[in-house]
Order: sequence, then structure tokens, then C-alpha cells
Amino acid sequence: MVVSAGQKLGNYRLIRSIGRGGFAEVYLGEHIYLKTPAAIKVLETRLIQDGLENFLKEASTIASLEHPNIVRVLEFGIEDTIPFLVMDYAPHGTLRQLHPRGSKLLTATIVSYVTQVANALQYAHDARVIHLDVKPENMLLGRNYNMVLSDFGIALSAHSTNSSSTSGQRNRAGTTAYMAPEQLEGGPSRASDQYALGVVTYEWFCGSWPFNGTNRGIAIQHLYTPPPSMQKKVPTIPTEIEQVVMRALAKSPQERFARVLDFAEALKEASIPFVPTDNDVGTVSHGKSMHTITLNGTAEQHFPETIAPSYVGELLSSLPTSPIQPSPGRTRRTPPRRVVVFGLVGIALAGSGILWEILSQKRQRPGQTSSPTTTAAPTDIPAQDATHPSTHPPAPNMTTGQLSTSPTTTATPGATATASPDPTPQPAPLSVSIDNPPSSVYKIDQVNVDVTANRTGVSVTLQVEYDMDPPYSSQPVTTNSNGQATLTWNVHVHHSQSATLTAKAVDPNTGDQATSYPPAIVQISYSDTP
Repeated sequence: MVVSAGQKLGNYRLIRSIGRGGFAEVYLGEHIYLKTPAAIKVLETRLIQDGLENFLKEASTIASLEHPNIVRVLEFGIEDTIPFLVMDYAPHGTLRQLHPRGSKLLTATIVSYVTQVANALQYAHDARVIHLDVKPENMLLGRNYNMVLSDFGIALSAHSTNSSSTSGQRNRAGTTAYMAPEQLEGGPSRASDQYALGVVTYEWFCGSWPFNGTNRGIAIQHLYTPPPSMQKKVPTIPTEIEQVVMRALAKSPQERFARVLDFAEALKEASIPFVPTDNDVGTVSHGKSMHTITLNGTAEQHFPETIAPSYVGELLSSLPTSPIQPSPGRTRRTPPRRVVVFGLVGIALAGSGILWEILSQKRQRPGQTSSPTTTAAPTDIPAQDATHPSTHPPAPNMTTGQLSTSPTTTATPGATATASPDPTPQPAPLSVSIDNPPSSVYKIDQVNVDVTANRTGVSVTLQVEYDMDPPYSSQPVTTNSNGQATLTWNVHVHHSQSATLTAKAVDPNTGDQATSYPPAIVQISYSDTP
């Protein structure tokens, strides 16, 4: 039996293929009667009697897992000896698609992802289920951008249902880059999932796997080679965080954390001392177009920020991209006594200078006018002018404790003090937003969508992800002098469904890119009348 789009499996009709793995192909499907979307995973294996019993048993176990961070199995069945599972459809793709290989993520995002994955794995482990294929490709983004883990036991089931599979093949199911040593040797355990999550965490911090090469070469390194230091790849990673990740990557399962949730908690705790306060490094703003974290005047953009569970708390809203060293003892916000004393002395000196000037003018003879002092500057202190601005740092503001950003003057004997030129202003991070998107449209509408960027001359496009139809991308338009543009969305779909709209902006001069966040959700009507 050959499976293809348009075919019926159970109560679902296959619409189109949306992904393929080593043991299965995933289709977007629609319930024949309810018209609701679903993801249908069709295993590329045929069942005989023993395999049928194993598949039904394991599919029943997987379907019993109910957790907010685990993709829900709605139905499973067998059509002409071909097994399939029906799961909730995650419309926003995988974390691998969101963060392509080589990406280094925000520390806050890493802690959020690891916490969510670990909670899902711990729930499964407590139910005596091992995942065996933890990787970003199996971490999906749900309708509200929450992370859900998929493929629980799917790879294991695919091997177990094949009549020619051996026990060793069954236990070695997985992806080599993320496989624990004991899993490579055919003896996986709950700790194998922790090791895989440790590899994923290493990758998110460093932008690369701990081991690279051919599958055989990577497997040998997993078995015998210690992971390379994270700090050698990214020097700003604190030792405390590296120690946590390296423990999860221990060769022996007994040397790892007792539970995968313990690993997530240790990573969270290791990050806490390196969380700066808003007054120390900047602020976190949650705008309508994206999350922007400003660190000492340098802004970093991240899209989209996964909706974090409440137990992650304020940690996730203030962590920087690269963890910074803590600043012990910086709990007092009032200026130190020494600063206050020097400030009072400075005020007293300034007052005495004003008094001396007044007395000097009173001592002048009638008719004599005052003239500026023309005393020559000492030869060992060159006079400064506009081409030699002062190199002295700005003085602290005594009220806020922050460095003054206003122009300063530095007095030099015998020379007129001049203002230091302002530093070259840094452009604001590129951002883009969708203005007043429609809440609903008709199936064959042509809709104009207004977008606004914070720069002119920026190329913007509209990206539309449908629940059931192929994605749509508008023609690019350049923003006008007000940073605005109107994009055309040609709606032409075959099902009542929802669509996710995002605007993407690219600055041709700097190469900066931005994506609107949160996305706009639009309902599409398929009735005969708009």
C-alpha cells in the first residue's frame, strides 16, 4: 500500500506532506467530519502479527501521556498493515526551523526550553516511557508558541514493529549526534534522554554539537572522548553553567543527575547569580513587534520568545544573551560617602571661585573694563581644542548614580574649555509590526495589510502560514519616508482554517533583519458568502 496526499486513513484525509524522518513521514490531515487539522505520522514499515501487538501496546502507552509540553496523540490505527498515529498539529514548526544549526540562543530562552523539555521528559520517565530521540527537530511550537515534545517512542516503535528488527537495532534507535554512550551500546535508560538534552543545551550555548564528523566518528567520540570545553568556544559562558552541562554529558549514567528535572533545576540555579538587574544593564521591553533586550546601550533582538512557564519566573525576562559576571555588593543604590564628600568639596570650590570673581570686579578702578585672562598655558600641558576632545570619562550623576550622557567640558589652564563631541549614535534595532490586522477574511479575498518599520527604505514582506494549505509570501515592498508599507495578501485556500501572519523586514544597507511578534492570527471563512 502506497500512502499519498488525498488518501484516507481512519477518520482523516491526508492533505500534504509536511516532513519526513528516518522511520516515518508526517502529513497534514483533516478530520473528514469535524474539518479539524491534525498531524498524521505514517510509519514506513509493514506489520506482521507480533509487530502488530507491539505497535498497539506502545501506541496505547504513548497516547496515555497527557502533559502540556507533550504533543497529544488523538488516534492511532493500521491501514492495510501500515501503522499511523494522529497527533495535534503544531502550526509553527520545530525549534530546528526556528533556530537553524549554528544558532546561539539567549540564555533566557535556553533555560525556558530546557525547563519545558525536562518537565515533559520527567513526566514520561515517571510513566516508564523513554523518548530516545531528544533533538530540536522533535521540539515543536504549538499554537501559542509553547514548546511541545513529539515522537515519544516513535523511533523505538518503528524498529520494534519491523519483523526483521533485532533487539539491538531496537535499542539503538535515535540520532547519532544526540545519542548517549549506553544507547549506542544497546542499553538505553532514562539517563539517555538527559544526555541528549545535554547535547542540545551545549549546542544552544555554543552554536555547535560537542562532537562533529561522520556518524561513525561521532559515535566513537560519544563513547570515548570528553566533550570540548564550552568556554573555549564561547569564553563568556560562566564556569558554573559549563559544569552543569558537562555533568549531564558524563559518559557514565551514574555520574549524571539523578533525574532529568534535576538537570534543568541545576541549570536554572547556575544562571541566577549572573542575572543583572535592570539598573545595572538596561531594561527588557516587550513590544508588539518583538522582544528587545537592551544591554548598556546595545540592543539584541530575539524572535519569537517562547511563552515561558510561570515557575521560570523573572529569571527569563532579564537574562542576557551571554551570561555576565556577577557584581557582588552592588545592592546599595545610594552614592557612597566618599562620592558625596568629594561632591560637596567640588561645590564649595566652585562657590569660592564665583565669590573671587565678584570681589575682583569690585576692586577694578572706575572706567576700567574687565577682559579675559590671557595667561599662557604651561608647556607641559598642551591646550585642548575641538580636534583633541577630552578623554576623561563623564562624571557620575549624583542623583541617579548613572554616567552622564550630556556633553562635558574639561578646563585646561590658559585655554578655552570646549565641549567634547557626542559619540556616534548607535541606530535603534530594526523592528517591524503589523498594523491592525484583520480578524477574519474570505477564502478568495485580496487583503491589504499595513506594516510599519522603524527605518525607511527597508524591504518588507508578509509571510502567511496556513493550517492546511501551503504557505504564502507576498511580494516585497520598500517602506516610505514614514517607515510604512502596504502588502498584498492574495487569499486563495480550499479549507476553512486559521492563518498566521508575520511581517519580515530586511535593511539592504546594514543587512539587519527583523520579524514581527507576536504574529497575527486570522480566521478564514469558506462559506459561499463573505
